[in-house]
Amino acid sequence: MTIRAMKPDERNYSYTQEKSVQKNTGCIGHLRGDMGRSGEEFYTSWDDHEASLKTETFKSEFNSIVNALRKDERYGLLLSSRKTLAACCHAMPDCAFDGSSAQEYGFRADTKAYSYMIRCNPTQGNYNFYIYAYDRAKLDKVLEMQKEQMQKCEVPVYLYPRTYAQKHGEMEEYRMSRQANIACRDAIDRAICEHYHDNVLSRKAVQNVVGQYGFDRTLYVLAVTVMDKNWDGRISQNNKNWAKMQPVYADMDELGQEKNQAFVARSHPGLVDLFLRETRRAKEANLEKNTPALAKCKREKSNGMKSSR
Repeated sequence: MTIRAMKPDERNYSYTQEKSVQKNTGCIGHLRGDMGRSGEEFYTSWDDHEASLKTETFKSEFNSIVNALRKDERYGLLLSSRKTLAACCHAMPDCAFDGSSAQEYGFRADTKAYSYMIRCNPTQGNYNFYIYAYDRAKLDKVLEMQKEQMQKCEVPVYLYPRTYAQKHGEMEEYRMSRQANIACRDAIDRAICEHYHDNVLSRKAVQNVVGQYGFDRTLYVLAVTVMDKNWDGRISQNNKNWAKMQPVYADMDELGQEKNQAFVARSHPGLVDLFLRETRRAKEANLEKNTPALAKCKREKSNGMKSSR
């Protein structure tokens, strides 16, 4: 068995999904556990999802997996007690994510045939862990299809904060959009690194990111970045003023930290400013190309200015 931090695009599968999703991903069922008042107890219950996949081979392996997570030091004794669970979670900050009602921690364990999505909350008074068991091949196929959808920018930009998403039953849309925002941020940083040479940013930088994530998401991530760095003099006032006009909502966690910082571009602020300027120009050119009347109006305005000089 191997175990690692759950990736952002995998976290949805540590929750109960719709029947059709359970079938497509090969979700066999899930185990829910509580470590009691002392933190040393181990109370569990199992729910079937795709019961036809719960073979004797699976049941034998699943029991071994749970025992290993409780007793095998190679896996950090993750489920041996609430105290140990908390220590493991806090030692791996990459595992942390915003759950449906609180911060949770996600791990993925894999064997040859099965995958186990382990969602943890080391707080007394809550269920301390959930283990969702999957047919590994089916789950990975769905994850790959999901990745392709995100690369084609088929995930809509979700503008509202987590509190709104929770209230309106839109947490899946919130999480999917957030994952796409982080991926877009990474693409912006990568494009700047690869296409900025000799004090010139190649047009390919913007083309590559916009081609993958679209103008709406690219500009949204850039607006969040500029607003986060509003104090930085290396970003032009023009871009700062533009960012203030964009529909960006504060998204605070329980500790008062801004969750939007998760997809703030990490490149040099001056290069982010340049990238944003070129992206805005590209969008304007694209709008003119697809709106002949606007292009004609702009040409007439430009000709009028020239003739008045």
